[in-house]
Amino acid sequence: MDTQSMVMVVLSALAFVSAAVHIYSDRKGMRHYAYVFKPLTMVLLLLIAVFAAKEKASVYGLAIIAGIVFSLVGDVAMMLLTCPLRLYHLQVEIGRLLLLFLLVNLTTSSVRRGLSPL
Repeated sequence: MDTQSMVMVVLSALAFVSAAVHIYSDRKGMRHYAYVFKPLTMVLLLLIAVFAAKEKASVYGLAIIAGIVFSLVGDVAMMLLTCPLRLYHLQVEIGRLLLLFLLVNLTTSSVRRGLSPL
């Protein structure tokens, strides 16, 4: 197993464990742990996408990376905002959903034209 594959396996395992700890801590009401492990999971997924796209960069791979980055920014914004700003929460979520919709449409249209994903 080469170094690149080993890094991907380790990052995948860490992302799985981080996601499991986030879900557990969120269900048990341990917000401090959830606030650490939710962004950590997204950063690990971002690293996996970057390593996967490093060998052969494409529009699809870059769109996936951009989607993960925007998702991470949205998650952190949602965690940092307080309850009186619920309208802002809604605006952030709608903006993130619209951006992800746009990215999905762009990537699927590039796949239909014969461009390879990742």
